[in-house]
Amino acid sequence: MITQKTDKLSKEKMKLDILQQDREELRKLLTKTKKRLSEVSYECTYCHSVLTRGQSLTRMELDDNKIEILLRKDSINQEIIKIENNIQKKLIEIQNLENQFELYHERLSELKQLSNIDNYVNQKVLQELETLKIEEVIELKEIDQEIKSLRNEISKLKKSLKTDLENINQKFKKLKNKISLQMETTGLSEKKVLNFNKLNGSGTFLNKDLLTLYLVYMNLLDSMEDFGLPFAIDSFVKNETDSIALEKMFGAIDKYFLTLNNQTFFSIIKENLKFIENPVNEIKIERPLLKEKFFSDIEKELIQNLNIL
Repeated sequence: MITQKTDKLSKEKMKLDILQQDREELRKLLTKTKKRLSEVSYECTYCHSVLTRGQSLTRMELDDNKIEILLRKDSINQEIIKIENNIQKKLIEIQNLENQFELYHERLSELKQLSNIDNYVNQKVLQELETLKIEEVIELKEIDQEIKSLRNEISKLKKSLKTDLENINQKFKKLKNKISLQMETTGLSEKKVLNFNKLNGSGTFLNKDLLTLYLVYMNLLDSMEDFGLPFAIDSFVKNETDSIALEKMFGAIDKYFLTLNNQTFFSIIKENLKFIENPVNEIKIERPLLKEKFFSDIEKELIQNLNIL
């Protein structure tokens, strides 16, 4: 009986260790997921196309991974509740042992006239019970302290995460409003932070909304001090874009992209340089950088992806 209780306590401690390891893994996974999300380009730097199917699937998988991390976090909280319930059961068992101890004590008082051998045996039983009770109480206290420590740490992480999300959300709203005002677009008025659902609209309106969203997230990433990334935006101008829209879009690039602290790359045709006021380093390209022999391979891949869709 005592061996079984000791084994159960050991298992509970092992569960706590696993929970701590899981929490650390979750933190690493979340960091890697965020980093991977930031590395997936929105447009191809070679063929000037929007996200390929592979890139879109990658972003969807990363978003799913982040959801799974949050679900795993909830699962860890449920495990903690289970451990607390097990501790409560152990406390009840200790109480039962104390009751049993009292019963032994009462019986010993009644059997004082028995032989010395009987008295000796009963005394040994009492000593063993008392020793076992003390050992279980000590072990349960240690488990309780570990549970409290784990709960405090999780509570701190929740508070920190909540604060970070609130700060990011406020920055997102301010940037979205400022850049939308610059672009004279209202297509993102209901857009929430970390909501990457497909945007509605077409033509110039969709281009302006997409550019606004890109600039908002790039400015958010640029404001983070933990890491720095270079940013690049390929040509976004379509033939139907009017001169007023061009001026607004390039003005946003000039104000909210070329002024970022991190290194930025922006492709633009020569005639549109008149819209750029900030000093920039120019790299003139006379022809496409992609070798002609690769065009056929890319064309086949695009056709294949379109057939799948």
